[in-house]
Amino acid sequence: MAVIIHSIIPILIKRYPDKRKAIINLYNNSTTFQTVCEDYQKCGEALKHWLESESDEAVKRVTEYEELMQSLESEITYYLNKTTQKKTV
Repeated sequence: MAVIIHSIIPILIKRYPDKRKAIINLYNNSTTFQTVCEDYQKCGEALKHWLESESDEAVKRVTEYEELMQSLESEITYYLNKTTQKKTV
């Protein structure tokens, strides 16, 4: 089986160092998890853009993307915890 290394994986491993194997396994085997991770990465890029923007709407967009980042991170954590719990039960 080929191992897919996507640019989001190192970011997630840095964020969740104790979940390294679960991150790689989920990313390689779950299209749903892949989608959530890719959305998380895109959201982070958009947030960075708006944080650097001097646009009038930047404050509003920063708030929206921060909320979305939290939601996506919660979803990623859910998947990681669900996978980890299965292995310990």
